[in-house]
Amino acid sequence: MRKITLILLLILPVKTFGQTLKIDSLKTVVRQFTDKASSVERDSSLTVSIYTICSMISLAEPELRQVWTDSLNRFSKSSKWNQSIAYSYLANSRNYHLNGYTTLAFKDMESAIKLFRQLGNEKMYIIAFSNLAVIITNYFYNRPISDQKTEKKYLNYLSDGLVLMKKQGNPGQVANLDLSLMQYYFRHKNYGRAKNYAIEAWEITKADPEKNFYQHFVGKWYEGLCLVYSGKKQEGFRIINEIKTIAQKPRKDGMDKYFLTNNGLSLGNYYLEKKEYQNAINEAKIGEQALKSMKLPTFDYALNKIFYESYKNLGKPQEALGYFEKMQAYEQDSQHKEALGQYLEWQLKYEDEKQKNQIQALENQQLTQTRNFLSIGGVLGLCIAGYVFFVNRQLRKKNQEIQEALLKGQTTERKRMASELHDNISNKILGVKMRVELLENENFTEKERKNYDSTLRFINEVYSDVRLVSHNLLPEDLEKYGLIVAVENLVKMLNLIDRTRFDTKIQSKQLSLSPRSEYEIYSTILELVNNILKHAQAKNAIISILKEEKLLKISVKDNGIGFNNHLNNMNTLGLKNIHSRIESLRGSVKIMSDGGTGTDVQLEVPM
Repeated sequence: MRKITLILLLILPVKTFGQTLKIDSLKTVVRQFTDKASSVERDSSLTVSIYTICSMISLAEPELRQVWTDSLNRFSKSSKWNQSIAYSYLANSRNYHLNGYTTLAFKDMESAIKLFRQLGNEKMYIIAFSNLAVIITNYFYNRPISDQKTEKKYLNYLSDGLVLMKKQGNPGQVANLDLSLMQYYFRHKNYGRAKNYAIEAWEITKADPEKNFYQHFVGKWYEGLCLVYSGKKQEGFRIINEIKTIAQKPRKDGMDKYFLTNNGLSLGNYYLEKKEYQNAINEAKIGEQALKSMKLPTFDYALNKIFYESYKNLGKPQEALGYFEKMQAYEQDSQHKEALGQYLEWQLKYEDEKQKNQIQALENQQLTQTRNFLSIGGVLGLCIAGYVFFVNRQLRKKNQEIQEALLKGQTTERKRMASELHDNISNKILGVKMRVELLENENFTEKERKNYDSTLRFINEVYSDVRLVSHNLLPEDLEKYGLIVAVENLVKMLNLIDRTRFDTKIQSKQLSLSPRSEYEIYSTILELVNNILKHAQAKNAIISILKEEKLLKISVKDNGIGFNNHLNNMNTLGLKNIHSRIESLRGSVKIMSDGGTGTDVQLEVPM
């Protein structure tokens, strides 16, 4: 099981009027300024006061935080102070982040950073930058490691942020970046470097641990966890238990509950990885109890996942089912939240449509102007030829841009569909399977036992098929490692199904193909594989990929019933798509088959 480790980082409130100023005093300031006529001075004071109230409201009062955030949003639209909208973005981002709307939180925090930088407010720019790093870290905590380029960019971003925070000199903000970098190296299993950043977060906040409570104690706590993962369990758990004794004492600001949630999640996942399922449940219960007074659905889901996996492995399906249903409820709600953050996909579709309109305009412009120039006579022939060449060159460039945009759009949609199948449909099928298993009875008659076993077998087949489809909609291997690795891993997955035995014959591991070409070829191979599984009745099949000079030759061959017997199925299930895909790459398709001797589909694509 992949290790999931959580670090709960806070977007720190900015106590603009001093640490001792209470929310009630700020409300008084707001009431006093509300009665005054609008001015830059009045509006700036109101903006900072309302924003500070939003930042200071307890995690246990999400409704109240929403009320004050909405108030700041309304006020910023009419404010005469040019920084009000930037503060509004900052408050919105914090609220979105705590409510689980990560995409929207990221978008608004980026807007705040841009505005504060443009307006020359260095202090708030640094604060917003620090908070953005927190959002990124929490967003990636339960996701697999990305490709090397993305991870390096992520690391550079956090490293640059730490340098910026150290120049500013705020210990709490520096500790935030330390913990973000600690989480980065923890994900990469570099526990030595992770521990160093955890220690720095602890050390830099020693002067005022009350003000920077969470960063201070979590830093030391994670030093202990890094030691545990490094094999020094006795020393690591000694530190963890010492810090837990101090940090779990009740606090008015709710930071003790935030700390205990972190403890329950991180240790719960540690014990889950070690297959100590009862210990995982015990730690998760600590986090569950702490979360009761806070509405943090993302962390609630992570705890439910620990409970579900632990009870399932302990052979307690009834308890596991209860937490599985809670996970499903969250996933259905998170789909709505994800929809709110799909602005990037909408923007892509808009740009794609815009490019289509541009190329149509270029084509019309070319036809009209070419016709006009030709009427002038042969004297301008050379100029016309040059002009046509130039416009055609532009058209080819635009065509390329459109193809790239379409590929990006298809990739985005396939990722969404794959995620829907894997995270939603697969889980629902798994839920049905668990419910059916609960119906098992030792007193089944022979007929009932036969029906029960066949139903379970059918559910397992459906579950396997859905997982295979979700993987192959857009396999991660194709994006990361290319066509050859993706095909090899596809064959490994196909052989797990135990229907047709697939083999590969690959001449070269290195192919010089564009991402679009690899995508089209892989999709074609997948189409042919699906037809073999569904219609060919083949015992064996082989996928060959050979490189000859400037040609890539692909063969998908089976020993099934032959082309004549499933010609109609081939036509309806994708033969046209196969021709269309390969011809779009300036390639060719050749199908050879005799009834009863199998089928060999040969593809040739120029490299």
